[in-house]
Amino acid sequence: MRLLFFGDLCEHKLVQNWTTLNRWIEEKGFPPGHMLGRRRAWLAREVEAWVESQPTENSAPLKGAAKR
Repeated sequence: MRLLFFGDLCEHKLVQNWTTLNRWIEEKGFPPGHMLGRRRAWLAREVEAWVESQPTENSAPLKGAAKR
């Protein structure tokens, strides 16, 4: 079991600030994490599963693309 802390999420370029992270938790289903004393930690497998479940920019059809 590998734990990630806020600094790890920033280092992996997942998030840059707590405001965005809290919005993702409330609105986008990002794992809320677990309190370890006064620190919040996330299970790496939960974060990885969330990342994989998110649509990518290339998965949406292009706006104005010709329909065939």
